[in-house]
Amino acid sequence: MSKAGWGLRKSSPICRTAMFLISAGLLLGCMTAEGTPSAKSGERPLEIARVELSGLSARSVKAGEYVFGEPGAWEKFWRKHGRGSAPEIDFEEYSLVAVFLGAKPNPGYSVGIVGAKESAGEVVVDVVEYLPAPGMMYAQVIVYPFAAALIPATVSPIRFVTAKKIGRP
Repeated sequence: MSKAGWGLRKSSPICRTAMFLISAGLLLGCMTAEGTPSAKSGERPLEIARVELSGLSARSVKAGEYVFGEPGAWEKFWRKHGRGSAPEIDFEEYSLVAVFLGAKPNPGYSVGIVGAKESAGEVVVDVVEYLPAPGMMYAQVIVYPFAAALIPATVSPIRFVTAKKIGRP
């Protein structure tokens, strides 16, 4: 048996085809760890920092996507939906983005902000909404899933793109 590069035996056509397909899938997939597409030409990935909003009553927040770019709007939102003093945010450096799903019938539902990028004069925030896995047993309690993150401060329009996935993150 002859040896081919890296000290491996010469592989059969089936093995070479399988290795080619696996390699092509890895190279063409270009997916991030969270399962969202990586940056394309003309896009600039943005750093995000997930934020815990302790003291927020998500039950009172209408389902939707929220952007806070200045202290006045943030303070007003917090007075209406939060307890205690609002978490301090440096709006000179950051914008706060949040997604609220509203009332859901069980804890099989959740949401995450998994990335952000600047593209064609706008900021795109990538969101994943996780749905209950079929056949799983969940406690029948009302939950109010939400996620919040800081992105670099921007005056560009912000657009949310949501993908739905089955099962927990």
